[in-house]
Amino acid sequence: MKRILLAAICIGLLAGLSGCGKDSGQETKAPAPKKSVEVIDLDKVLKVLTETMDEMDLERIAGASDSELAALGEDSSKTGKQTLSPPMRIDEASEQKFLKKFADNLNRGKLVSEPIGVAMLPDGSIQGFTDKNKNMKKEGSDKDLFKIQIDHQRGRIVASDTVHNYHRDHHYGHPFGGFFSGYLLGRMMSQQHSAGVDTSRLSSMPMSPKGYHDGAVKKVQQAAAPPRPGSPQVKAPTPGRPATPPGAPPKTPAPSARTRAGAKSTFGGK
Repeated sequence: MKRILLAAICIGLLAGLSGCGKDSGQETKAPAPKKSVEVIDLDKVLKVLTETMDEMDLERIAGASDSELAALGEDSSKTGKQTLSPPMRIDEASEQKFLKKFADNLNRGKLVSEPIGVAMLPDGSIQGFTDKNKNMKKEGSDKDLFKIQIDHQRGRIVASDTVHNYHRDHHYGHPFGGFFSGYLLGRMMSQQHSAGVDTSRLSSMPMSPKGYHDGAVKKVQQAAAPPRPGSPQVKAPTPGRPATPPGAPPKTPAPSARTRAGAKSTFGGK
């Protein structure tokens, strides 16, 4: 008898232990992984761009001939300033060298977690994108990050965040405008004109305020954060229909014609 009683007690204890860790039949869900939220800093993009152009200018100055330097000086004396029309042509290899150097400098600054690649587009703009394969080609799952354009009317370079729609500008005034930077800006404007780009849109484009980046990151992080437990959630509206605010009573659907006809025959008398 004692053995039976002890066996029953042991079975009860084991059953109780096996139930530990369970919360009334509800499984404990692991927290959802946090989304990677990044906003590229356009001021840093423009800073790296101008520094890279300066590097290329200095290289061209070091390798320029006396006649090229004299041509640049003559051009400056006629206009009182160095123009964007270069006295020399720069080959395709130099342009590709600039793009590679620009990408390397961006990646050295670690503006985003993924590698960045850049390319010159047919409309004269410079496109920045994630470059997972590090081959300077946008492919597969690579995504656009920014775009750089020339606003010739206002003498500035405009950088746009193509993901979050921010814009920043930098007024160009390079000391060696007749060398590489002059060629690059001139080529960008020429291709822009050939592609029929509406430059008035660039001139009237509102710029994001200085120091915008910190606030932009917070805004995007808040939008991407999962809702807190117990907080009201607004269901995504069906296209073409407004969303129902939290706490509002559900709308009763309007009766159909058949329902109205049936109601009339039922309560309308004989």
